[in-house]
Amino acid sequence: MKNTLLLATATLFFSFASTKDTLTENNYKIYSSKTSKEVTLNDIALQMKNYDVVFFGEEHNDSVAHFLQNELFKALYASYGDKTTLSMETF
Repeated sequence: MKNTLLLATATLFFSFASTKDTLTENNYKIYSSKTSKEVTLNDIALQMKNYDVVFFGEEHNDSVAHFLQNELFKALYASYGDKTTLSMETF
């Protein structure tokens, strides 16, 4: 019984751990609340030129949100280079 539980736990863990490799733009859609049209992360990054701070809320253990945070940070860095700073919530 212990071995079965360990195997089930390990399988579940590795299936969650591997989801980061399977996430793509097909896992989400982003809409502008202003235009009600779909936008990309690059669109958002380019619109940030008039702002100093971006707040990105998310639910913990949400692999899609974590993927989006990473992709948005990369897009911001590609657009603004060393002017980009990342601060993360850690308690």
